[in-house]
Amino acid sequence: MHRFDVLMKEFRIPVSSRFGLPAAAAAVIILMAAVTGCGETTNVTQNAGGDAKACVNNSTCVEAEGPPPVRRTEVPATDLPTPEVTRAERSAIPPQPHLPPGEASSEAAAIPPPETESPYLSQHKPVGGFGNDRKAGDAELQDGTHLNSVIFSVRSFGAHDLSLTYNVLRGAKRFETKAGLDMDTPDGCKVSFEMSGAARGTFEMTPGHVHDVKENLNGSARLTLRVVVTQWPQGVFPARCRAVWGSAAFL
Repeated sequence: MHRFDVLMKEFRIPVSSRFGLPAAAAAVIILMAAVTGCGETTNVTQNAGGDAKACVNNSTCVEAEGPPPVRRTEVPATDLPTPEVTRAERSAIPPQPHLPPGEASSEAAAIPPPETESPYLSQHKPVGGFGNDRKAGDAELQDGTHLNSVIFSVRSFGAHDLSLTYNVLRGAKRFETKAGLDMDTPDGCKVSFEMSGAARGTFEMTPGHVHDVKENLNGSARLTLRVVVTQWPQGVFPARCRAVWGSAAFL
């Protein structure tokens, strides 16, 4: 196609305007003079969108400036909105126990250790014998205060022969106690202390003395402690002799 026709078509120069063909020809001549004056050949094309491209010597076409491209802003995953938990989903979540800081959240940590049995006879209920004149607690002997003691309070107008029987604790190897009459017992009382069953022995005590007992158990399942008043004080009525098995324990 002739260069004139190309320019007329590319730039859509109307030949039917009021200036007619002479004006169109003049415009083309001016354009060609400008191109040849530079010594280069310029091809002008137009995109379907209407943007013109100027290509010099078949080099890479540079598109005319248009509106700046739209840049996408990516939202970090941490900034994305958290989906709401429905009421049904929330009710399906099991409750979590509240634990102090540093504490393990295992079931074993929440279970308390098993309690160990007290070795003292005063902390256990007798399985045989009397109950009215027996007391469990602290007692004052000649050598000091003994905690967790078994105390017999024998009155002159009551029974003179009292006893208690206890089950031996599992795993116990011996029986230990400090036996004697407490500091409130009047002079003239004399009491026989007897052990039978798992341990055996008999000794007689008067006020102001303490007998140290350390007996190995013989395998029997029960131990009986007995006290018998063998002498009452003269001129004292009613008299009371307090026989004490101080800190009696299975060890």
